[in-house]
Amino acid sequence: MMPTHTLIQASEALTLAAQQPVLWLDARFELAQPQQGAADFACGHVAGAHYIDLEHHLSGPAGAAGRHPLPIAATLAAQLAQWGLGHAMPVLIYDQGAVMYAARAWAMLRWLGHTAVAVVDGGLPALQQAGAPIASGQTRLPETGNFSATTPLLRTVSATKIAQQLGQATAPLLVDARAAERFHGTPHPLDPRCGHIPGAVNRFFKLNLDAEQYFLPATVLHQQWQGCLNGTPPPQVVHYCGSGVSACVNLLAMEHAGLHGSALYVGSWSEWAADAGKPVANGAA
Repeated sequence: MMPTHTLIQASEALTLAAQQPVLWLDARFELAQPQQGAADFACGHVAGAHYIDLEHHLSGPAGAAGRHPLPIAATLAAQLAQWGLGHAMPVLIYDQGAVMYAARAWAMLRWLGHTAVAVVDGGLPALQQAGAPIASGQTRLPETGNFSATTPLLRTVSATKIAQQLGQATAPLLVDARAAERFHGTPHPLDPRCGHIPGAVNRFFKLNLDAEQYFLPATVLHQQWQGCLNGTPPPQVVHYCGSGVSACVNLLAMEHAGLHGSALYVGSWSEWAADAGKPVANGAA
């Protein structure tokens, strides 16, 4: 049985993998060096893992919808099936410990309707410390699984919907996962305009982690997020960031803390800021 559908400790993940078939996904990536994750995978990964690339598998082509828009659901589902995924099979995801790439993969699996999926807390370093077997090269393809996309377990929200609700009593609480300086409007080379979506609050995604890149205890996260939400029910929360990646860490943290049902604005600031017709705010929330 899957111990959790959010985070799993490295030792628990290895025990589960020893007891039943699982799909290991290696989500390591470097935004500044897009080929680095695949190169690192080839040098060494958890035995049996398959490499899932942020830009090739977990995103559609960059463009008007942002730098990391949603992929085609059927295409991603077919790839997961090719890696052997069945509908009831647990998926264990890790990255280099940066968390946001594994969290994006977790979110996309949830978006495809897969329930049994968890991020390994601490990533590959934690797995190595726990004694995970390491292999190099490429993993041989297993027998194709029967996985296909079903009803999403993750809600996504469009820029159009957010814009229509701005300033209204029914507007969701927008939570921006970027660093405070980008939220406040400090110029950034990736952004055509700087600032944040009007009405948003800032919760830097790294605040969910301790100094060793592990998630804070669920009770601590619950308390912190309750303060951030200030009474807003979780289903009325929408997460965004620069391009829909680090926002997934906030989404994962809320789910782990028992605050269920928040949504993701995938296009995030990379889509919003590129549209000159969309309003922008600067300074503190």
